[in-house]
Amino acid sequence: MNNRHRRITKLRKQELNVLKAKFEKEYGVSVEEAYKVVSQCVADASETIRKFGISILNDDRKWEEMR
Repeated sequence: MNNRHRRITKLRKQELNVLKAKFEKEYGVSVEEAYKVVSQCVADASETIRKFGISILNDDRKWEEMR
């Protein structure tokens, strides 16, 4: 890893912290909390899809055939 890459990485981490604070101020919830909620929603949706035996790939292929 060269020095330029290290500087860019460090700058991005600083910017990320600013954006996290801005997000929390705007929405009243931390980025980490929002991530947990979204992750749980995705996991629940994935579980439901499997439960009903829905195959997204097969549905996409059928849609392409119908076009």
